Amino acid sequence: MFCTMAVNTHFTPQVAARQTSRRHSAVGAGVLAFVLIVSALITARLGGLAAAAIVLGAGGGAFGIGLTAARPPEQAPRSYPIRMLSELRERVRVQGAMPKLPPGWRVESSVRAAGGDSFSGDFVTANRSGECRFEVALVDVSGNGLEAGSRSTLMGGAVSGLLGPVEPDRFLPAANDYLVRQGWSEGFATAIHVCVDLTTGCYSIGSAGHPAPVQFQAATTTWLPVEGASGTCLGVLDGQEAGDFPRVEGVLEHGDSLLLYSDGIVESREFDLRDGLREVLAEVQVAPDAPGFADRLCEAGRSGSGADRTVVVICRD
Repeated sequence: MFCTMAVNTHFTPQVAARQTSRRHSAVGAGVLAFVLIVSALITARLGGLAAAAIVLGAGGGAFGIGLTAARPPEQAPRSYPIRMLSELRERVRVQGAMPKLPPGWRVESSVRAAGGDSFSGDFVTANRSGECRFEVALVDVSGNGLEAGSRSTLMGGAVSGLLGPVEPDRFLPAANDYLVRQGWSEGFATAIHVCVDLTTGCYSIGSAGHPAPVQFQAATTTWLPVEGASGTCLGVLDGQEAGDFPRVEGVLEHGDSLLLYSDGIVESREFDLRDGLREVLAEVQVAPDAPGFADRLCEAGRSGSGADRTVVVICRD
C-alpha cells in the first residue's frame, strides 16, 4: 500500500542559516575530498600504494561527510501515521462499496471489526459487469481485527480486481493462487462468491470453506440453506482448479433474498452454525428487504463484539 503525503516546510531565518551552513560544509568537504584524491593519485604514481589507499579512503570519507551535511534531516510529522490510517480506511471503504443495481434489485452489506477496531479480517467486494451480471465476494481472513487487517486489506485489493475480468468458475481458484503465493504464516481464508443474472434472477454460488448462504423464499416466508457449494479454504492447497470449487445454482424469484454472512454471525458455545443462524434471524424480526437489515444482523451476531462480523443481503423486489 503506497500513500503519497505532502510536507509543508516553513522557512525562517534560523532554517535558512542552517541550510546555508550545510551548503558551506558540503562545499568545504568536497574541496577537501578533491585535494585528498589528487594527493592519492600523486602518491600512487610515486609508488606508495598503501599510503595512496589511506589517503583515498580519507577522501571518500570526507566526501561522505559532505553529503551527509548537505542532506536535510528527514521530517516525519506526527500526522503521517494518522493520515496513512485514514487513507487505508478510505481505501477499504471504497473497495467494499456496493455498485448501483437496476430497478427491482437491492444489495446491502455491513462489516463490523472485532473489538471495534478500524480494520477487519472480513471484507466484501462487489462488481457489476454490464447490465445483467452482478458479482459479490465475502472473504474471511484468518484472525480478527487489526491482527488480520493488514492481510485482509492486501488480499481485498487483489480479489476485487478478479471480479469481472475472471469468469465466475475461475474466481476462487485465482484467489487461491494469489493467497498461496503470499506465503503468509497464517495465510488461509474462507470465501463465498455469488454471481447473479439481474435479468433472470438466476445465480451460481461457489464456496471455499465458508458457511453456506441462505435464501429467503417469499412464497413460503422461510429461510432455506443453499447447500452443495463446497471447497477447501483458500491458501491451503496449491494448484486448485475450477472443479475443486463446485458451484451450486438457484433462482431468486420476485420477493426473494440471498443472505451471505461470516462465521462471527452464527458461532457461539451454545449453538451450532445452523441453530445459531436461526436464532439470529429470529432475533432480528424484520424482513430481509427492510433497510438496515444487514446492520441489525451484525449487531445480533452470536459472537458479539469479540469477533469480526459481516453480512451481505441481495434482494429482488
